[in-house]
Amino acid sequence: MEKIALGLLTGLLLSSMTHAECPYSFDAHPTQLAIYSLLQEGNTTMLKPLVTTAAQQVSISLPDMPQKYMTSSRNGIENLIQRISDHEVAAGDITIPNTGKLALELKIDRLTSQMKTPDNYYKFGVVIYGSSDQAPGQSDLMIELSLTNSAINSNPEAFINIMGANIATHRWEASSYPLNLPLPAEYRVGLYLDQDKGRLGAIINGKDKGYISRKIPKHIDRIVIAPFVLSDLDPTNPLVGEMVAGSVITDASQMKLKYPGGTRDICGVSLR
Repeated sequence: MEKIALGLLTGLLLSSMTHAECPYSFDAHPTQLAIYSLLQEGNTTMLKPLVTTAAQQVSISLPDMPQKYMTSSRNGIENLIQRISDHEVAAGDITIPNTGKLALELKIDRLTSQMKTPDNYYKFGVVIYGSSDQAPGQSDLMIELSLTNSAINSNPEAFINIMGANIATHRWEASSYPLNLPLPAEYRVGLYLDQDKGRLGAIINGKDKGYISRKIPKHIDRIVIAPFVLSDLDPTNPLVGEMVAGSVITDASQMKLKYPGGTRDICGVSLR
């Protein structure tokens, strides 16, 4: 009987390890965001919290005035606040494997139709900050993945922009890809970070674009994840009040795109 119980317990442990979840809580408090906005941009009213729902989804109803929204984890925002005054603090509130390839996905849940009003735009995406525990401030990473819907200079355009940067060396690379709106259901953009060679790859709706940035720091130990929306719409724009929503996926079991062999999620769980 004891052997059976031990066998069941071992099986449960192995199962929980195999199917371990890898969540990231977008629970930053509005006060934290206000403090971060004041320190970072000198404006306590500019930065407002994104609405957060279950399954790491964030959303916002587009406003009729210029506005910036952001969220992250409570510890993540606290960490970014600390780094403003002390760059020797490593950027990031979660520890990630600092070798091999790691992936993260952004799934677009709701997006508007094509922007047509001149000089109006909105941008929806996620920023990832990170650094090495061994050399904070000298190996700072920033990755920005965003979808932009704009009609700047009366030229309607929608595109995906992906940037990888080494903040310490001011070296960065960016790539843009045109979009046709409306997007198909379950539209996903995946990022994969090669920790050993300092490279950033991208997969857009199932198409692997390869490594689009080769100048980012190697062996990042910590990251913080921050979804955001920038919006500048006229009050008469028909898209005012429309919902924009997306899910940031960090758990291997929820990722749908096909990544290079050996890629893991940010918790170190291999992708299937």
